[in-house]
Amino acid sequence: MTTQLQSPIAIHLLRRIDSACDRFEDEWRRGRRPQVEDYIEEFDTADRFHAVSALQSLQHELLLCPATFVEAPRVALKVTEGPHAGQEFSYQDHNTLFAGRLSSAELRLEKDGHFSRYHFRLEINPPTCYLMDLSSRNGTFVNGERVTSCFLKNGDIISGGRTKMTVFIDDPAGTAAVTAVPVPATRPKVETPAPAPVVTPLSPSASVYSLQPRIPGYQLHTQIGEGDLGIVYRATRMATSETCALKVIKPSARADDAAIRTFLREASILLKLKHPRIVRFIDLGAEGQDVFLATEYIESMSWDAVVVRSSPEQRIRLACGLMCQVLSALEYAHSQSMVHRDVKPSNVLFTRSEGKLSAKLADFGLAKQYTTAGMSQVTRDGDVIGSLPFMSPDQFLNSREARPTCDIYSAGATLYWMLTGAEPIPLDSHACKFLAILESPPTAIQKHNPAIPHDLARIVHQALEKTPEKRFGSAAEFGRKLKSFSR
Repeated sequence: MTTQLQSPIAIHLLRRIDSACDRFEDEWRRGRRPQVEDYIEEFDTADRFHAVSALQSLQHELLLCPATFVEAPRVALKVTEGPHAGQEFSYQDHNTLFAGRLSSAELRLEKDGHFSRYHFRLEINPPTCYLMDLSSRNGTFVNGERVTSCFLKNGDIISGGRTKMTVFIDDPAGTAAVTAVPVPATRPKVETPAPAPVVTPLSPSASVYSLQPRIPGYQLHTQIGEGDLGIVYRATRMATSETCALKVIKPSARADDAAIRTFLREASILLKLKHPRIVRFIDLGAEGQDVFLATEYIESMSWDAVVVRSSPEQRIRLACGLMCQVLSALEYAHSQSMVHRDVKPSNVLFTRSEGKLSAKLADFGLAKQYTTAGMSQVTRDGDVIGSLPFMSPDQFLNSREARPTCDIYSAGATLYWMLTGAEPIPLDSHACKFLAILESPPTAIQKHNPAIPHDLARIVHQALEKTPEKRFGSAAEFGRKLKSFSR
């Protein structure tokens, strides 16, 4: 039987699951070890699939970082040599921070002139600690070996410039599950996201047809997309004859509690966000081991197809007008305390209906409630939440604490691309793409497109300011500035 999560009963179910998870976590943090089985008895049989998935995922997170009152792990860094010898930094919660000479550095070592402004980045999720060198001038060393990135273990010695610091990991419960394996100091490889894709159905002979899942209530047609966790099909919802985009979890992810919870989380976000410029939620459910999420189907066009016959002036009007629509979606999401965290060309869907162009914002898979930002996984080299060419410096430094100003930067970078066909910062030309995001200024937009008015160029570059406070105060303010250029 298919479990549907569209009706008001489903919203109530999500609240009950959240309540159960809160109680489970509270017991855990009191030093007890609650059992998932004790919390699912209160759910009907048809609802237990979702409750178990959420509780097991939470249990997995707590096992990796059991911040109980009795056994909370701790990561400390003690400076043992150099101008700052004797300083100690201690963390018991998840933190992302960077070491350098800048006043904004959490690990500020301004007296060491051999230390770079941005020297290395740490993500600490006690007892796990992960280091990433930021192409520092004199390099970052762990136990005497120069590294680009590595996990750290108790007793490791980090050195850079004239500074040495020792890593202390206090892990009473013995929950650390990784060993420190340094990565040689080579240039990070980060894939640049492709421009907005054109939906191309698979041919009838494609093997996917023999592998399509059977979802009662839906007729699946062609595969139109694929991600890390799910495969997306164009489908018909039989009850309403509505064409929709049906995302079905991959067989390889069915046993992954975190993957299943991601589906539930994305659906719960879309349930809260009802706006004409945001792709509409339709349905969520499970059939056997298949978890699925249905959203409205958008017959999207590539940006190149939108502007193929446009003059430079028309391209400017189209880009600014459509970005105003995206900004209205962001302003609404921000008013609901949601930050998208992955605004980029491929997540803006362009469509034409009755001769009119419109844009919708898609893929809230990375969206987060910024007022209650929680744990995130420790990022690895080149594996940072979001897409690098469109990511703000502050989001790179701490994606967990991303704020609406991060979306404003990403919207500005997307508008820059729509106006020029180029990314604001040509990351491929830099030895360290991460450092370029933090320090390199965007290329003057008029170098790519001289037809752009000076006032518009100033607006785009303000959205791309490195310092969040120098950007627009809201998506609505950004949209108001663009409005005169969309006519």
